Amino acid sequence: MAVNLEDNFKDKSKMVAINDYNGFPNTADWVIDRSPGTQPHAVITDDDKLVLKLNRLEKHPETGGGIGGTIHSTRWMKYGTIEARFKTAANVPGPVSSFILISPVSGDEIDFEVVGKDSTDMQTNFYYKVQPGRPVNYAHGKHINVGIDTSADYHTYKLEWTETEMKWYFDGELKRTTTVSDAKGEYPDTPMRVAFGLWDGGYGNEGTAEWAGKDTSYGPDEKREYQMMVDWVKITPQFPDNSTEPWPGAKYQKQMENGKNGGSGKNGGVSDDDPTAGRDGASSGGHDRGSETNKNSALGRSLSAAQLGTSLILVALAAMVPAVFV
Repeated sequence: MAVNLEDNFKDKSKMVAINDYNGFPNTADWVIDRSPGTQPHAVITDDDKLVLKLNRLEKHPETGGGIGGTIHSTRWMKYGTIEARFKTAANVPGPVSSFILISPVSGDEIDFEVVGKDSTDMQTNFYYKVQPGRPVNYAHGKHINVGIDTSADYHTYKLEWTETEMKWYFDGELKRTTTVSDAKGEYPDTPMRVAFGLWDGGYGNEGTAEWAGKDTSYGPDEKREYQMMVDWVKITPQFPDNSTEPWPGAKYQKQMENGKNGGSGKNGGVSDDDPTAGRDGASSGGHDRGSETNKNSALGRSLSAAQLGTSLILVALAAMVPAVFV
């Protein structure tokens, strides 16, 4: 069910908008998301680069912030390595550049994030079984000063994820290791998708905005645009094979319908109409960090529940279309 993927974004046919995606991963490698804070027009390929844009020409309907872009893989992976070379958006407060693994089904997630207010600060985090209406553990985040402005040039980010440990790398140097024991019963262990995102954290809920740096500046004419540029990405599953068995399968769908996936009702308690309902800050770009403790001790929720949540669940769950492990 797993395949290796190396993409330098030269073939534009591998990328489709979510409204045009038929649910079969053999027809596309990437889906461009749509949510209150992200739109397909904010994701383009230019000069053989993936470009995620953030501007305020179209305002977020609830916060007044800018509209960004997110993209996720059509295939899923349980354990393996993801690596990408990219340039973060800006060295100014507000924009958040993200490279993550995420499952909108289980709520598991592993992150790289760089917040524009300090583009030397590579923020790493992971989440376990996050579900709507339930407390989120923010204690797994770690800030790593890489000593260089990541928005000034391209750098490589790599995550190795196995059954026993997670390792985060920056430009080939190991920066963090977390073991199953370190995670204290909250180790991500379900299939996830790869995703890139650029979104406006400066106009999020209060805690999110303080974490990202408020307010995001779009210049006196509000026409300034920020860009996260991705040169290439490599996805290497730990257990590769060429099966095309669809997932979620009928058995898993039945569990979700019976409320056995961490919630009551279909989709494990996630609303079909609003898959992010019940999650603090969902419409603005993430869970509200809220307290000083959350901001200082961890990253809080960001891209996961908000910008990706709606689109990912609509593809994988609400429509119940086939998906395949990476």
